[in-house]
Amino acid sequence: MNEGKGEIKSKSILIVEDEAITALNLKLDLEDLGYEVIGIVDNGQDAIDKAVQYRPSLTIMDINLKGDINGIQAAEKILALDLAVIYLTANSDDMTFNDALNQSPASAFISKPYNINTLSKNVALAINRQSVESEKVNEARGISKDENKNSDVPLIEGSENDLIESSQEEENYQNYLDYSDLQKRQKMSINYPLKL
Repeated sequence: MNEGKGEIKSKSILIVEDEAITALNLKLDLEDLGYEVIGIVDNGQDAIDKAVQYRPSLTIMDINLKGDINGIQAAEKILALDLAVIYLTANSDDMTFNDALNQSPASAFISKPYNINTLSKNVALAINRQSVESEKVNEARGISKDENKNSDVPLIEGSENDLIESSQEEENYQNYLDYSDLQKRQKMSINYPLKL
């Protein structure tokens, strides 16, 4: 693994999880899916530091973490770097979901214990969506598109309706759409402020 500082990896994932067994299982599942796990950290400050240093394609973030910075606060800093984040948490109650949605909207909200198919689809969707949004921003700034940029990202076959195989997956997919829509609106309000 080449760990050059600031190097953008096309399908690298940072895991932020304070339960060692969950983190290890997640790492093994992601590697089986063809992703490179660049690190596992158990607190928010280390998550931010690793994201700044390695700029992973995706950060999978537990909400309740060790230390002074929780997952929502860490995600806010990572999202500001124009990097994708998925929440993975055992706290799937409405209050936790609303806090996450209002403070730092990630690409998806997956409940633990996770289903491997749900994880696979949400990871691929988050990486692909972030790549498309980054390309649009770059095009608006006049930066040329790199045609080979997405060649290592697993493609999602079939239509979006084919992605929804169970009520849990449908709920997670709807959460992904809600987060993405809000994130897009927030980016538009930042990039295109109203002129008085």
